[in-house]
Amino acid sequence: METLRRILRPIVTFLVLTVMLTATMGLPGRVSAGCGAGVSWNISSQSDSSQSSDSSGTTTDTSERSQQTSSDGQSISDEQTHHQNPDGSSHDHEQTTYTDSQGTGCSSGGEPWSGQTTTTTDTDVQGNRKVHHEELINKNGKCTKLVVDEDYDKNNKLVSHTEKETEVQCSNYSLQVSKSGTVTVGNSTVTYGPNTMTIPLERNDKTYTGNYEGVFDDTTTGECQGFGTFPVTYDVTATEDEFGDLDFTIKTTVGMSIAISCGPDSGGSLNKQNLKGTLTFTLPEYDGASKTYGTDAITTFTLRLRNP
Repeated sequence: METLRRILRPIVTFLVLTVMLTATMGLPGRVSAGCGAGVSWNISSQSDSSQSSDSSGTTTDTSERSQQTSSDGQSISDEQTHHQNPDGSSHDHEQTTYTDSQGTGCSSGGEPWSGQTTTTTDTDVQGNRKVHHEELINKNGKCTKLVVDEDYDKNNKLVSHTEKETEVQCSNYSLQVSKSGTVTVGNSTVTYGPNTMTIPLERNDKTYTGNYEGVFDDTTTGECQGFGTFPVTYDVTATEDEFGDLDFTIKTTVGMSIAISCGPDSGGSLNKQNLKGTLTFTLPEYDGASKTYGTDAITTFTLRLRNP
């Protein structure tokens, strides 16, 4: 049991450090993956799932990530998360990013373009659903944003539908967040990720905004065996200052679900939900500018230039 406590301790430290740092510091109708004669695709995917139980019942979190890259300059990344509460209500989130750097995709019209969609679905106990969908397209230096909101009743009947498409200011950047690292405790090793996420930043004059929902993970190997998932949300705001730098404020919500076994008679779990905080830092406004936190469990924020 002492070994188990020692294994759980750095994992808790990782989660607490994340929160302390925050306190102190596919495209519908537009993407056709695999389209085009002679185009080859490299596809990778990963799925995670975790459950936690308390007096109110069982909470389930699942996530799926996929990355596709083609031989002609196309790329598609997709991440889906599902959170189900003990009462049966749920929250689903999907974010898809597409880039056609050479304009060779079937939906490109011969011109390079990029886009991302975010779809959030909230389902209540009765089965009624609220769906919010945002789609941002960047083509020929012109950016358009489509927002769709729909309500469905428990019988899946469409109750209301609104949509609006507007021209918006194009953004040059996205924020990449990566987590990695290892901690050795006795004869066991905790490996974080590696996980990488990309948060597209939408621009309005000198302010950039973006948000992300996803899941990080860790694995314990050696004398003890285990797996952990960390559901996270990031709400990002960045403002250009008088020096041409970007001042970031990131509101975070972090949870965790970990199960570890150190033998037939020794095991345990740890569950935390909705630990909130705010992280602030400044990055110079150029591709690759980064800020890193942590020594064993490392979190790095990197500014990335978006194409086209």
